[in-house]
Amino acid sequence: KQMAVMGHYQIGLAEHQRGKFAPSLGHFEAAQALYQPGPATIVYGPAALSFAALSLFALGWPDRALARSREALLLARQSGNPFGLTTTLMLDTWLHTARRDLTAQRERASEVIELSETHGFPYLLGTGKSLQAAARVAAGESGAIADLLEGFALWAETGRQVGAPGYFALVGAAYISTGKFTEARNIIEKGVAVTAQTGQASPELHRLHGEVVVAMGGSSAEAEGFFRQALDVARMQEAKSFELRATASLARLLRNTGRDDEARKMLANIYNCFTEGFDTADLKDAKTLLDELST
Repeated sequence: KQMAVMGHYQIGLAEHQRGKFAPSLGHFEAAQALYQPGPATIVYGPAALSFAALSLFALGWPDRALARSREALLLARQSGNPFGLTTTLMLDTWLHTARRDLTAQRERASEVIELSETHGFPYLLGTGKSLQAAARVAAGESGAIADLLEGFALWAETGRQVGAPGYFALVGAAYISTGKFTEARNIIEKGVAVTAQTGQASPELHRLHGEVVVAMGGSSAEAEGFFRQALDVARMQEAKSFELRATASLARLLRNTGRDDEARKMLANIYNCFTEGFDTADLKDAKTLLDELST
């Protein structure tokens, strides 16, 4: 059983990184169903639940994702394994980042930092610092971008490519929010290049590329091209949450160029696919935009 748990986990991880969220969810749930605590699997059980949560979020189930991540944390805390717990906390932080819950993101990241410093986990330390600083930047603390870049450098020094699009998107979004548009474009283009090399297609990087073009007063057609590229990738991945985010960005652009009806229809179509998560930031923003487009 231990070998089966590890096998399902590794296949699930590979599928997840390629954006195949439905197959990855199946493997992570299979790993968790077979999981029994043991020296070889003590990290894999909670991590499988955590990645299942991230897959659920991508597929458009933000509340189920949160519940699954809470299960993972409970299991990890019970295990008493510091590396397993820190890894699970790190993945939980990524989920709160995806849900745009800045308070939870910051709190979880602080735990990751503390445990990583205590036990010597450089990769997890870099991630924790990046995610904590990203939450501070998003909350309006522009000076925290220096801490974000420090965390990003720590992560980059480990040479790991797993999850690279998320790290580049963190930095790109922070640069955009602090008005550093040239830096944002550079890091996003670098992130897109890395995803092309590793097969980790990212709708968020394409969406952010479009947001940079808009912020810099560039061509509406160019921005629309990036937003539609983000939509194509999200749809290919069946990633409803990222499709919603990309559609909202495109809808704002269409509204600003006098194409309100088109914007309203496309945003309503994806918004109506959701049956939960209506208290999350993305769905709240989408509802507000829909209401504006309907008046």
